[in-house]
Amino acid sequence: MDAFPNPAALPAHVLERADVQQALARRDFGEVFRLARKWGGISFSKIAEACDIKSERVGALARGEGAITTHDKILQVCDALRIPGHTLGLLPRPWETTASRQSPRTVAAREENNATPPAAPSLIPPPRFPGVSAQAGHFGTQGSEAEAVHAFRMADRQVGGGHLYAAVMQYLSTRIGPGLVAESSTPASFVAAAGLTEMAGWMAHDSGRDAVAARHFHRALNLASAGEAAALTAQVWASRAHLALHRADNTAALVAADQAWQHLDGSEDTALRGRVLTMRARAHAVNGDGPACRSALAQAERLLSTAQGPPGSEWTSPFDSGSLASEAARSMCDVGDYAAAVEHAHLVMELRGADRVRARALASLTLARALIGQGHVDGASAIAQGVGRTAAGVGSLVVSGQLSGVANALAPYEGAEGVGTVLAELRGVLTQHRGMYHWLGDDREEGAYG
Repeated sequence: MDAFPNPAALPAHVLERADVQQALARRDFGEVFRLARKWGGISFSKIAEACDIKSERVGALARGEGAITTHDKILQVCDALRIPGHTLGLLPRPWETTASRQSPRTVAAREENNATPPAAPSLIPPPRFPGVSAQAGHFGTQGSEAEAVHAFRMADRQVGGGHLYAAVMQYLSTRIGPGLVAESSTPASFVAAAGLTEMAGWMAHDSGRDAVAARHFHRALNLASAGEAAALTAQVWASRAHLALHRADNTAALVAADQAWQHLDGSEDTALRGRVLTMRARAHAVNGDGPACRSALAQAERLLSTAQGPPGSEWTSPFDSGSLASEAARSMCDVGDYAAAVEHAHLVMELRGADRVRARALASLTLARALIGQGHVDGASAIAQGVGRTAAGVGSLVVSGQLSGVANALAPYEGAEGVGTVLAELRGVLTQHRGMYHWLGDDREEGAYG
């Protein structure tokens, strides 16, 4: 029996619906309330009582009027509707541990497995591999960690690292860390730890915690070295180059990009080589070397235009023509070729579907930056306004930071027709976004491992 009973709990068949999952990914709680009534028969009054929200407010949210943005209220809704924490990028809620031990599904599974003790609640369900069974408390193959990385990547593309950082750190602490000190640890254990630690670094960066991200990348380098993984080492150096670019440390960016290049040994896949070339291009751009920038971009474009084989490593990140176009647009902005930047940014929008929310937002902001460079302030203003209206659904302080940069670039034109109105709206959006994610702003890590 659930030790935390709640009459507004969403039934499993409602939680598992695609439309409900999409609403949760956007943190559109008004839509969740509407779908809870439609598919679960849970009245607005019952939701209101459980969430400590006025009934009329619940109805307004369900009609798309307003949003729930404060962290405390999000936790309250999560608990009231029994939304698993990982769905919203949170650590498991107190009721999840008790419920997972006592639910009929868990009891049935226990009986089926000859009364095997229940596994500790996990953020990612044990993946299924042909001929491999996941025993309680651990995964039987290294591939399961690779599946976890894939699942985190898919979620990150839609909702941003701000929603997922705590979940990744929990996974590292409970699933990866213990294996590093076990007698049975192998180089593969360190490679898995390196891959997930690098991912944690990216999510910390997306959460506005660059000092934490730098520590994760440094640790990932050490782990990749211990695992003798040259390709992953090169990738982490490329990640360090990206972080240095974001922090305007142009010299460090060039050093890191060169280190990434030097660690390529020919065994890497096309995607990784293209990524490293692109980071070299960006580093050359910010250091004022336009010819070297264009040369590296041209090499990457030729490389990625050929048929790509399967990834050389399950731990290296995807990098395709859309990724290249995004970085090329930024590089062209940095060298002042705004026409080329516009062309590359438009290509990103063509190649990235609606599910790639953050990628499209960042490409749009690069496009706005290029349009300002060309003097097309009205077009840039309209694009920034569009991004601002979707920013609340992306847990990315990188997006809000770039939106702030575009707003600052528009400020000298505040007197132009329509621009002042847009700037007022953007300032309100940015204030709200900072309020939503203020809990991400410090440099503390969620846990330790290794």
